[in-house]
Amino acid sequence: MGNNAAKAHAAQIEKIEDWNCHNKEAKAQITLTLSDEPLSGVIHAVSAADAWDKLNCQYEGQGHQTITQLIGKIFRTTFMNDSPLEPQMNTICHKAHILQTLNHSLTDSLMAITIIHSLSKTYSTLKTILLSTPEDKLSSNAIINHILVEEKS
Repeated sequence: MGNNAAKAHAAQIEKIEDWNCHNKEAKAQITLTLSDEPLSGVIHAVSAADAWDKLNCQYEGQGHQTITQLIGKIFRTTFMNDSPLEPQMNTICHKAHILQTLNHSLTDSLMAITIIHSLSKTYSTLKTILLSTPEDKLSSNAIINHILVEEKS
């Protein structure tokens, strides 16, 4: 019986050491991918889970401040001409998705109008054309597709 208990204890210690090794690797991956500002909030985390929870609290929190920041970023965005539009539109859509998970959904037509409004002045003709789309046909996917076609041409 004593031999079995020793083997079980040794196996348990091996599992703990394995978990500690994986935890250190995960924490290293998290901290190595962060820039200075978010890194400062997690540098003293004791585990990967602790670091992840701190990042989640900071960037995906449910407070009014987070919701206000997301809405502000969505409505104040102006797309830059010097980089592809698709990732810029995806960023707005991602922020809208986060709002939706926080129970503050924006309607699809409002998202479509926001995307149109975010186009730079060089797309003023396209903006006018897209804003004349009947509201029942105004969807963010359709608007994104129109913009991407225009960008390619």
